[in-house]
Amino acid sequence: MKLIVNSPQTGRIRSDPLNVCAWIGYNEALAVSGDGGILRWNTSDMEAEELGRLPEKVQPICVKAQVAGGGRRGTAGHLDVITVGCSDGNVYMLSRSGRAEKTIESHKGGVLTLCWVGDGAAYATGGEDGQVKIWSRAGMYRNTLVQSTNPVYSLAWSPDNDSILYADGNMLTIKPRQAGSKHTQWKAHDGIVLCVDWSPTNRTIVSGSEDRTYKVWDSFGQPLFSSRAAFHQYPILTVAWAPDGGTFAIGSYDTIRLCDNAGWSAAMEKCPSGGIYSIDWSRDSTGFLCGTGGCEIMTTKVIEKKSTWRHQEATMQTERSIQVCDTRHAISDTVELGANIVRVSVGWEHLVVVTAAPSLVIHSSKNYMSPAMVDLKDVTVTMIKQTERHFLMAGSAGIQIHGYDGRVLATLRCQGMQCDLLTEDMVTVSSNTVAVRDRKNEQVVFLFEALSGKPIGNGEPYKHPTEIACILLDQCGPPNQRNLAILDRNHDVYLLPVRQLQGKVPPLKIASMTSQIMWDDSANVLATVEDGAVRFYCHPAAGFTDQSLLSQTKIEPLNEVARKSTMVTFSGKRAILRRPDGAVVIASMDPYASFLHAYALAGKWEDCQRLCRFVDTNHLWACLAALSLQAKEIGTAVEAYAALGNAAKVTYLDKIKDIPSQEGRNGEIALLCHQQQQAEAIFLQAGLVYRAIDMHIRLCNFEKALELATKHKTHVDTVVAYRKKYLKGFDREETNKKFIQYAQGMEIDWDKIKAKVALEREKEEKRRQ
Repeated sequence: MKLIVNSPQTGRIRSDPLNVCAWIGYNEALAVSGDGGILRWNTSDMEAEELGRLPEKVQPICVKAQVAGGGRRGTAGHLDVITVGCSDGNVYMLSRSGRAEKTIESHKGGVLTLCWVGDGAAYATGGEDGQVKIWSRAGMYRNTLVQSTNPVYSLAWSPDNDSILYADGNMLTIKPRQAGSKHTQWKAHDGIVLCVDWSPTNRTIVSGSEDRTYKVWDSFGQPLFSSRAAFHQYPILTVAWAPDGGTFAIGSYDTIRLCDNAGWSAAMEKCPSGGIYSIDWSRDSTGFLCGTGGCEIMTTKVIEKKSTWRHQEATMQTERSIQVCDTRHAISDTVELGANIVRVSVGWEHLVVVTAAPSLVIHSSKNYMSPAMVDLKDVTVTMIKQTERHFLMAGSAGIQIHGYDGRVLATLRCQGMQCDLLTEDMVTVSSNTVAVRDRKNEQVVFLFEALSGKPIGNGEPYKHPTEIACILLDQCGPPNQRNLAILDRNHDVYLLPVRQLQGKVPPLKIASMTSQIMWDDSANVLATVEDGAVRFYCHPAAGFTDQSLLSQTKIEPLNEVARKSTMVTFSGKRAILRRPDGAVVIASMDPYASFLHAYALAGKWEDCQRLCRFVDTNHLWACLAALSLQAKEIGTAVEAYAALGNAAKVTYLDKIKDIPSQEGRNGEIALLCHQQQQAEAIFLQAGLVYRAIDMHIRLCNFEKALELATKHKTHVDTVVAYRKKYLKGFDREETNKKFIQYAQGMEIDWDKIKAKVALEREKEEKRRQ
């Protein structure tokens, strides 16, 4: 990424410092000068107009603009109110025309910081008196949340608006709004903390201090990144996250720095305008406004943002052009747009671009000269996620599924959810499924059909035991085997079978102490960053088939090297990570797991066996064992378990092979996979009542066996006999009233029971094809 900063000569519009400013519309900003002048500035032609003035001898310290109807920073909408915190302890509410609508006495001493709640219902102020106060949208006092002995130089709301982060000397404190809740406090810097901001998308905090460093933290106060003091010669004066959470900007005395969400410095520009005192991002995250200690306002544009997918790379060269490179064939094309670029996504041989017109432009990699174009009609787009057949677009118009010809295939209905506030970790899409995590209740995930927009199953969402941090759908395999990977706030990873929710299949825990997860888009391989190590799960769904296989499908190519690193991409068996110092680390795995998945999906089991014999690694044999059991390929599963040295499973599978009926074999395989309900359903649907009863007897589930026997009026004596034999082995007496009732007057004749069992086997033998 790079920054384009406007020239100070063209930006000079005032003889007094313009250290506070905010966007109030497209190419339109508002600034308050040191002498109290309220200016409206057009950033395209650099024209300025004075709208009014603050009272005499009042110095502006902070300014925030809030859109009508709320919404986080950068949300589309019409400006409703501008709030200016000043040195006299008052907050001045201004209209769009610059007229002071209301004056609110707020603090003893200056109002040092001001921050609106994400939904626009209230705002908070921090002052020299050490207090943090909450005010209604109309400026009515609500309560004092904090009373500190130090001036509060900066504060920020949490993404869910339930807590507030404020600077207290060299400490950072997270204070919940709910009375009586425990606060979180930690030492953040060696010097006084001057500025903080909380990412609206990923719960990450950035802080800047007089000690000339900036640091990145998680929401529990754990450090994720710390810059060196040599990065800056002067204190960090302001920090601000972009609305999309992908980058943040830093302002110092003579420096503007752009960093990615992990803290790594992506671009840096020197400016001769003195200190950078305020930064306000545009709503599309393509640039930001800087209030300086000089006599000008500076605007910046972020270019050379990159979007990559396998062999394709799209780079935003200018505000209206994109260079698309095909690294496989060493070919590059330049795509020119008619309006400024807002959002770019490349994937599955298509380039999707949203412009400021606003319009949607879709290019095929086969022909960049004939794009499909759609007029968005004042719709703000905050997210694009692509799949092989279609792509998802989220924004102010809701969540829509578009085909690559531009047609809207489906619109998802999420009642009460502000879709323009959804983040990348809250939405995931595959060729046939869409999953959306609820923004208000982080334990709830809504599941939809991608092509119809209808809820999956009976429409009931999935509720996880704890709050969810990230959700991801796998991209390959049959639609009825779609799995959702869930990373929760406890850093545990679970796998949920999306299409089997009605069967009450519980989620499978596959990892712990995990900070990041990603699916490969060419095979159902899951990459995780666990406790400083990168791990690949070649077939994580193996745990649904046989829990003992899950650990054997795991590969660990990097250990410790990945500590505190961020996984950037995972595609084509290669994960790219970026360390806190900016270094790129590549973790790769062999391609054989992808070949095995492809062969199994095509039903080429002989090719699967030949591949595993050639490579002869445990993780590949474990994948084959799980895949073959899932496909009911018993012969292949026997060879795989034999290669793994699992004699017990080989013996059991050999017995299953001798079962005469296909339904009987399928039911026993389901039982081997710990799917008792499914096994019982298979037996009963095929009329194999005795097999269902015998299964529960073998599992010592005698009450269920007796229930089936009495319901179908067969083998009641068999169940009672095996129950007595079981209790006799433990030298115990019968206490169950049902068994006591049926045992009264019943004579146990083992010869008769064995004859009945033999007759059942003869009947099943006739089913052999």
